[in-house]
Amino acid sequence: MKYPASDADHGEDVRIAEDIARHVLDGADHPAVRWSGDRTRFRLDVRQLIPGSYLKTIPERRRIFRDALRERLPGWREVADSPFSLLRKRTA
Repeated sequence: MKYPASDADHGEDVRIAEDIARHVLDGADHPAVRWSGDRTRFRLDVRQLIPGSYLKTIPERRRIFRDALRERLPGWREVADSPFSLLRKRTA
């Protein structure tokens, strides 16, 4: 995937997505991940990972992060109205 040259933070966003994916796949705790009791669902607070501001780059960084995380969590799907506010492990 090619990212805009003007987005200097895309490498960092992908690294953050890899870290979150590793925690989710291991079922490990992370400050930005709130697990359900049985760890088949979680809420992700992207604002903790990529803080908001008035800069135009923040929505683009969050999009890059979400795309990278989707690629790294093939066994998970979004189940809430807003992307990545709630994810559930896919069942067979």
